[in-house]
Amino acid sequence: MTIDDNGRERADEARALDKSERRFEALFESIPDAILLVDRETGQILDVNGAACALYGFTRDELLTMKYAEVSAEPEVTRETTLDGVDAGVVCKHRKKDGSAFPVEIRTTRFELDGRAVSTLAVRDLSEQLRSEENERLINRGLAAICERYQKVVENASDLVIIVQDGAIHYANQMMSKITGYEQDEIQGKSFIDFIHPDDRGILLERYMKNLAGDRFPRVFDYRIIHRSGEEHTVIIKGTAIELEGRPAMLYFISDITDRKRAEEQVQKSLAEKEILLKEIHHRVKNNMQIISSLLSLQAGAIRDPAVEEAFKVSQNRVKSMALIHEHLYQSENLSEIDFRQYAISLVRTIMNLYSSSRIKTEVDVEGVHLDIDRAIPCGLIINELVSNSVKHAFPGKRQGRIDVTMREMPEGGYELVVADDGVGGDGETRGSAALGMRLV
Repeated sequence: MTIDDNGRERADEARALDKSERRFEALFESIPDAILLVDRETGQILDVNGAACALYGFTRDELLTMKYAEVSAEPEVTRETTLDGVDAGVVCKHRKKDGSAFPVEIRTTRFELDGRAVSTLAVRDLSEQLRSEENERLINRGLAAICERYQKVVENASDLVIIVQDGAIHYANQMMSKITGYEQDEIQGKSFIDFIHPDDRGILLERYMKNLAGDRFPRVFDYRIIHRSGEEHTVIIKGTAIELEGRPAMLYFISDITDRKRAEEQVQKSLAEKEILLKEIHHRVKNNMQIISSLLSLQAGAIRDPAVEEAFKVSQNRVKSMALIHEHLYQSENLSEIDFRQYAISLVRTIMNLYSSSRIKTEVDVEGVHLDIDRAIPCGLIINELVSNSVKHAFPGKRQGRIDVTMREMPEGGYELVVADDGVGGDGETRGSAALGMRLV
């Protein structure tokens, strides 16, 4: 081999070495972790990559004048764990140029370099990771506290809260034990239908299936739960479909309304008793008035003076008009008011029968008028006086005619009552304006 050949060979080797060094340098700089090359004997930093400069805040020249202990916030721990013995990941604290400490994880590789014992330290900043872990811990702790709080609320709720999945009880709070008499371990996993009154199971199962299917079906209804002792509890249920562990389920909120139901039944019973009593009172008042009317009729039969007899007859008719009110109330489903149309027809018919006035026609036009007893009695007396007055005075001799009774509700409120006839008419004297009847009207 010639000298020129030797020179070319050395040049090629130099170029190859230079290329290898550039490749190593590029690889060294591309590592995302901070890399420190440290003399294990003196602790002197021999080399660093760009990531180390960015991590600590020093320039490369500054770091190469420093010892490893100067970037550590725990020098003794750092030397023991990274330079002398441990190769695995070690967590400790390092310090930036501004003096602030931060957590790091260090992995160490030891080797010989030019007869010198050195360590390569790969340093990773754990600040963000630990911050995220701490946040996660705080979040989990907060969620746990919230879950615990809500669990206490649900467990101690005055209403029964249960989750039913596949027809079985997946969860039930403590109120379930109180209503059914069974312990929690006896309830868990048992079919919910088993606790329901046999007569209510069909409708409950139907609604459960329809609610799960998402049908627009009533989700608030009441049914009966059977206690272990056999006692029935009436409850009202509110349900909503949910998804539990990827499968459909029903969440129910159930209130025990047994005491309220009993109270309502007692009230209804009491109202029914009072209604019967009130009907009986109206019936007895009507009977007493009929007795008074009969006594007046008997007394009138013993009187020879036509004027006195007529006075008795008029009084008898007034009593009958009031008795008729009580008769209609007794027969009515609503004891607080009467259908005034039916009453007016009966009253006019009674008056016409009393005077045997078949030659006089009557027409009653009362629609949609319902009055209480305090208004019906005076209106009845007014109709009695005016119709009786028309029969006696408007159609002398054998004259035929017609009497109209109309009553209607006024737009501005109240009612208008009209009694009209097509008789001979007359002044105040001929129509008895000074008599008791007109004064009564």
